[in-house]
Amino acid sequence: YNIRNFNFDDDFFTFNIKRARRISELILKDPELAGIRWKITTRADMLPESLLEVMAKAGLVHISFGVESPTPKVLAAVGKRISLEALKGATRLEHKYGINVRHLLMVGLPEQDSKSIDDTISFLRDTCPDEIFVAIYMPFPGAEYSIHPEAYGFLSTHVRYEDMVIRSLVRDEG
Repeated sequence: YNIRNFNFDDDFFTFNIKRARRISELILKDPELAGIRWKITTRADMLPESLLEVMAKAGLVHISFGVESPTPKVLAAVGKRISLEALKGATRLEHKYGINVRHLLMVGLPEQDSKSIDDTISFLRDTCPDEIFVAIYMPFPGAEYSIHPEAYGFLSTHVRYEDMVIRSLVRDEG
């Protein structure tokens, strides 16, 4: 099929370091895969430099990782357990190996305010990702924010999550 670019659709590609290293080594060993380019998504705190180095040699050209927000109180509110230093360090390492960096951000998170937006802009200026992707926060069913949205300053529209997903997949012909 002559595929030269692909994406591992696995939000935690480097969670199992042995597996990620083995995949990279297999790509390096196969002459038919020379020059292949690939992408992953992972957590910034699951990216040791020794692994990043072998993945880059094997053709890794792009990593996306979830920042959500660089504001500690916002991260705590949504249960994201990662430090700003891990986020900054991962971005520096990716750039060191010539890997394109995408930060995945969210707006509308609990505890987010104008200061946290300013923090995000400063963080982006400091880390210089190659790309950003911004999503609108939507509490998943069963999450505390979806059970009692009013308690967290969200409007309760009584819209079912399933209806939102289905609506986003159905083309509006009107």
